[in-house]
Amino acid sequence: MLRHSRLAAVSGLPTLKAASQGAAPGDEVASSPSADNAPVTGDVEYEVVEVKILKKRFAEQEYQEYIFFDLEFSATGLDKPARAIKGTLNLADLFGEVKMRVSWSVDDPLQPGGTVTERGTGFKYNQFMDDHRWVRATSQNDMTATCRVESILYQDGTRRDF
Repeated sequence: MLRHSRLAAVSGLPTLKAASQGAAPGDEVASSPSADNAPVTGDVEYEVVEVKILKKRFAEQEYQEYIFFDLEFSATGLDKPARAIKGTLNLADLFGEVKMRVSWSVDDPLQPGGTVTERGTGFKYNQFMDDHRWVRATSQNDMTATCRVESILYQDGTRRDF
């Protein structure tokens, strides 16, 4: 049922809901498909894009310290070509416990099933923040990443918010 719900939410298919009070037991009522901009609930926002950390590095530039990433975004659950995707990049340990969240957007066009590589993007390092220290001290091989999609701007001009 979860797979059916995910597929219905991603592709905008109608779903079956139990009838409200007053209906006979066993009767079901079909709901209408959601509009492209209707909010979607559940874990669908984690299944649109997969993230792979290609490289992580620490750098000092002009008396500031930064952590930079090379990331590969794969559109595994995208239903049509996207112009841009906005969301949150979750950096986690090997057990999946999220240690840091960073607002992120993929501004390059992304086709369903396609990939986009972003190189040299990151954040300013603050030595007094525990999550920043964890990212700096943790090896790239001991770190996983997921992307929680908040909004998709499609190439046809429509938008979908999660």
